[in-house]
This record gives sequence, structure tokens and C-alpha cells, in this order.
Amino acid sequence: MRTPRLLLRPWTEADLDLFHGIWGDPAVIFWASRWNREESGAMLAKVLARCRGKPLPVAWHAAMLCATGEVVGSVCLQPAPWDSSELEVGWHLRRDAWEHGYATEAAGALIAEAFRCLSPARLVCAILPSNLRSQRAAARLGFTRYAENFLRGDLPHDLLEVRDIPALAQPR
Repeated sequence: MRTPRLLLRPWTEADLDLFHGIWGDPAVIFWASRWNREESGAMLAKVLARCRGKPLPVAWHAAMLCATGEVVGSVCLQPAPWDSSELEVGWHLRRDAWEHGYATEAAGALIAEAFRCLSPARLVCAILPSNLRSQRAAARLGFTRYAENFLRGDLPHDLLEVRDIPALAQPR
């Protein structure tokens, strides 16, 4: 998938160093900052397995700058770990890629593709209430809260849903 500034392509096992650059940063993955490269590799294998055999766009995608090919983050559409009948959208960006609109752009493209190709009733995401950047991105994408204090891991999350292609991802 391509957006005005990004190319989204599925992660592979060969991308471990790039993946660890995101998942190994305690400012980005603050709920699991103890992870080392080996643990990032285990996480990458786990998420790739979760999406294996599913139709695209169900996958974890590297978000690359079109201009340079640099990976600035990750966006995913996956079976929700808490309910595999739901599709979860998620995004994680390198710290130096924050505040550029990449999460909204990448997730908007993935959401649009999911509704066009898969026609789900809704897509969901789980965001910590204190993660204000992700909460703002979700709001721009049209997500609304449908549950609070949902324990994911040991942390209470807001569960949000979107039921249509976000206006910002509509063709012009």
C-alpha cells in the first residue's frame, strides 16, 4: 500500500533489526521496555504467526518513507488477541517519527484497505488512556470508545472501534 508519504509492506523475519529499533525503545514500547533484541525477535515471530495465512491487508506492516525507504514505524491489522473474531488496528512509531502524522496516514490507509477488501462490521483498537498521542490519532481516524478499563496484559486499556473508512482516507 502506498500513501502520499509512506509505503506499507509486510514485515519479515529478515527485518529484526528494524523491528527492534521500534520495539526495543522504552520510550515507544514503555509497557515492555525490558525487551532485548532476542525478545524483539520472539515478538516479531509471534505477530507474523498471528497473521500467517490471513488475506492481505491482515499483517504487520513496516511503514517506510517513500522518499528515502527509511522505516519509521509499524502499523498492523491483525486478529485481536482478546477476540480473534475481531480485527485490531495498531501502530507503533520510532520516537523521531512522532508528531509528523505518520501513524494517522499509515493506519488510515490500512483501515481503508481493510474496509474495501474485507468488509468488516468494524475494526477495533486498544489504547492506554495515558497514551495521548495514540488517543489523538485514533480520534482523527474516527475511532470511538466502546469500553474502558479492559485489561490487556496487566494494564487497563480503552477499547475503540471504527465502522467506516475515515474521511481523511477517502479518495479525493
